[in-house]
Amino acid sequence: MTSHPKFAVVGHPNKGKSTIVSSLALDDTINISDISGTTKESRSFPLKVDGKIIYELFDTPGFQRAKSLLAWLNSHTVSAHQKDMIVNDFIEANKTNPKYRDEIELLTPIMNGASIIYVVDGSKPYSSEYEAQMEILRWTTQPSMALINLIGDDNFVDEWQKALGQYFRMVRVYNPLNANFQTHLNILKSMSHLKEEWIEPMEHSIEIFTNYHQQKIDSTINLITDTMVDILRFKTRYKIASKKPSKNEMERFLEDYKSQIISKEREFQNNINRIWHHNNINKDNFLIELSNINLFSQKSKSIFGLNQKEIISSGVMGGVLAGGGVDMLLGGSTLLVGSMVGALVGGVSAVIGFSKLIDVEILGQKVGKIEIVLGNIKDINFSFILLSRVLYYSNIISSHSHGVRDKIELKENLNIFDKDNKKEIEKLHKKIQNRRFLRDATIERYREIINIVFNNR
Repeated sequence: MTSHPKFAVVGHPNKGKSTIVSSLALDDTINISDISGTTKESRSFPLKVDGKIIYELFDTPGFQRAKSLLAWLNSHTVSAHQKDMIVNDFIEANKTNPKYRDEIELLTPIMNGASIIYVVDGSKPYSSEYEAQMEILRWTTQPSMALINLIGDDNFVDEWQKALGQYFRMVRVYNPLNANFQTHLNILKSMSHLKEEWIEPMEHSIEIFTNYHQQKIDSTINLITDTMVDILRFKTRYKIASKKPSKNEMERFLEDYKSQIISKEREFQNNINRIWHHNNINKDNFLIELSNINLFSQKSKSIFGLNQKEIISSGVMGGVLAGGGVDMLLGGSTLLVGSMVGALVGGVSAVIGFSKLIDVEILGQKVGKIEIVLGNIKDINFSFILLSRVLYYSNIISSHSHGVRDKIELKENLNIFDKDNKKEIEKLHKKIQNRRFLRDATIERYREIINIVFNNR
């Protein structure tokens, strides 16, 4: 008995075997190509949780000379219980024969105890040429199941099910390109019944896998919460030699402030990728364009359900500093962009515009030294834009199959907030941005709301 369940994924070349292994092993490092024969040797891909292997998959080359191999096997007359011995004899006799290199590679893990997962393309009609392959697999005497993968648009599943049912204990339809967690779980449950001695360890593996999936969701929720709090409360400090910052200095400070926010979003995306094991994901660049967000455009109103009057009346656009503080104002209607006009006011260049966006504090240090504190962003729409982006990105990555190699096309701003949670989120954003000390209860409630929105996607 093996220490953990093992499965060899086999079949005709170019039927999606590597894609299925990648999907079930949660591994996006596996080489996948439309070119037949890309997989040259058998490779092991164990799925580990906390360092423990819960099951192991073998990606194998496709059958190349099935009819010739079957003829070799059939030339030996033995009883049914001895057929596996003849397969072993074939491997031993041909292990250095380049003619049967692919067959040796795919049979070796099976004869070492791996159960069989036979993959076919259900978008192509059934053909009797596959019967030689299925007969060979029957000679191994190893338990087996078949997966029907729909690679193209046509559907010949019914005829495949009739044929496969004569050779395999179970036949399941499985598309690795759109498989979600529940689909994955259902396949694992089917795999657990291939060997009686594997039922208990596989059930235990399924429990571990389920808990592990929930841990990834919890880690995602925590990361979203921490990132939002960090960015919404983010401030930067700049020291200047003179008593008054110049126009160029203020522009440079503002650009640095924006670049640091973008870097925080990039770090968030990288961490989400790691949580969901998508370290090699192929995606468009998806970083917030702080200079090109129309806060009060029709598009923005349709996304957030807010108009200018509602935003202004929310109170977050009012004066935010007393005494020596000076507000920075929004230029035109675009985020963080404004034309520098007027004279120096209170030692800070005034950026004139429609609404107040960023706090700018002037803190006197020692005589002759001034410190500029930039932040945090006060505009209510920015907080919703940011939250919608991190939630959207997390949803896309968490549901993305590891078998997909096509580039992900990420889109801006989805309407993911209903009326009730939008109001509460706005209140929480105000507390996060404005309170000097955040209460644990505020952060915990914010985390709960994020959890609700994320899981209702």
